[in-house]
Amino acid sequence: MLQALLERVEATVPGFRFSDAPDVVFDQLLALSVQMMGLMLPWWQSLPSAVAETGLIVPLSQMPPAEIGALLKAHRDDGPDASVAFVRHYYDRLFACPNFLPRLKLSWRADPMLGRRFAVLSDGLDAHAARLFSASVPVLLAQLEGLIADISSHEGRMKAIEWRTHLSDVASQDALSGQLMQQFVSDVLAATFEHGKAVTSPLSRHAILHGGDVGYGTETNSRTAILLVDYFAFVNRVRPAR
Repeated sequence: MLQALLERVEATVPGFRFSDAPDVVFDQLLALSVQMMGLMLPWWQSLPSAVAETGLIVPLSQMPPAEIGALLKAHRDDGPDASVAFVRHYYDRLFACPNFLPRLKLSWRADPMLGRRFAVLSDGLDAHAARLFSASVPVLLAQLEGLIADISSHEGRMKAIEWRTHLSDVASQDALSGQLMQQFVSDVLAATFEHGKAVTSPLSRHAILHGGDVGYGTETNSRTAILLVDYFAFVNRVRPAR
């Protein structure tokens, strides 16, 4: 999704808007961005499994282009362990910022798609801030399901396969990073489980909300749940109007 890429670039240059640039400049940036996406694609394709196995996502809704480039370089030059370490460190930097959660609340409150869910989402963020991760994770994952239903205009009962398809469809609107999220959804978030057997996914929505996983209450899982809500809300905001 080119618009998503441009929004990330704008966020790193205060006061600059691509909409204010001359058409010729915009056309050149458009061509360059497409080339960049083509060059990065092989690295995107090999990155997801390395990161997802640890229950992390690449937090692209909160990651400027320079950081994306640094992550890809680490993955290309030093392999999967380096990319996982990069994302872990980025999580730490992001959540260590004292303004991050308050700023996220303001952003979510102003998002029309999140408006009716904001009170519950705010409680989830407060639980995270209080380090009550066993409370924050299920609250945020349940509201993520509702958000996806709203974005997809789903009515009536939603089966697991429909939820997974809706998640994947929304992520596919992001040409830059949607493939990463689609794989995370398939391999981690939508992983199946059976009661009485070990849960193999670090963040299985099914195992958590159906009581099969009692070890999910970690800071990493809570951070990932927050960033999942933020990512899908972000993609919905910047995707082309239907």
